[in-house]
Amino acid sequence: MNKKQLVLAVALAVLAGFTASVQAIVIPVTGSVVIQGGTTLTPVGAPLGTATGVAATTGSVLAGSGSFTGTAGSAVTFNAFTFQPVTTPVISLWSFAAGGLAYNFDLTGMTVHTYNSSFLDISGTGTLSITGYTPTPGTWTYQINSTDPAGVNGVFSYQSSNSAVPDGGMTLVLLGAVLSGIYMVRPKTVS
Repeated sequence: MNKKQLVLAVALAVLAGFTASVQAIVIPVTGSVVIQGGTTLTPVGAPLGTATGVAATTGSVLAGSGSFTGTAGSAVTFNAFTFQPVTTPVISLWSFAAGGLAYNFDLTGMTVHTYNSSFLDISGTGTLSITGYTPTPGTWTYQINSTDPAGVNGVFSYQSSNSAVPDGGMTLVLLGAVLSGIYMVRPKTVS
């Protein structure tokens, strides 16, 4: 194999590796969503301040940005969860469909910040899945206020926290191939 054939073979190998890398591109969830719904505390009938959890319920998307754009008004189904004591994970804490896509949130971590007879403030971590997107970790908050004149309404918000996706070493492979190609085709000096 002569040098030109070797350079061509290396270039084709790099192209094949790059093509495989492009096929593995991930699409992370971006933006945020705010969901509101009526809250039934558990045990049923327990006032805020003595309740231990939230029963399964329904709600709706109030607002969304990024990957959630266009979802406002979508009906949301919530599964029950316990905050006294904190019990995680909660697989499919909430889910809804909008625009032909399925949205699902798995709660993985929870911290109770404020809990008294008039206010509950919880935050934590979880993973959001949307049809066609890569499951993406993010932060969430859940708040209910017993002084709401319309009744106790839970407000859930989610914010994705995306970071750069590693390229799996493709940058180094391309750099190595380019440097090898330059070395192979450089003019020879006679001493």
